[in-house]
Amino acid sequence: MSFKHRTIAAFAALVATACASETPRDPAPDLADTQWVVEDIDNSGVVDRVESTLSIDAGGRATGSGGCNRYFGDVTFANGSLSFGEIGSTRMACPEAVMDQEQRFFGALSATTAYRQDALTGLLYFQDEEGRDIVRLRRMRKIEAEEE
Repeated sequence: MSFKHRTIAAFAALVATACASETPRDPAPDLADTQWVVEDIDNSGVVDRVESTLSIDAGGRATGSGGCNRYFGDVTFANGSLSFGEIGSTRMACPEAVMDQEQRFFGALSATTAYRQDALTGLLYFQDEEGRDIVRLRRMRKIEAEEE
């Protein structure tokens, strides 16, 4: 099987697994139906004009852009903790700096175990198991419910 066919097969399996996964957990009320843009990843900054984003819907589904590729996955909230399920994404190629930022962001999502929101600034911080801030996000807007 060629590399192209293996890549397509792996992506199809990933999408099928994500679609068949268990029901997402309800997000914390303050994060439901929100959109965020990443300002910093592990104290290394982000590339100017390259936006890594995160949207969390009321059903606990995370979607966004890693900076190059679109991604999706489930978010679990329990007893003040936060974690992301397996992240699926498209597989476009972009300049090296953009791909590096995206990989750092996806890695940080995988390492996230908790979150905090600064009451003064409204900034959202994802934390690792040691309690270190590993991602800083700024709220873009609240997602409005679709009109019927």
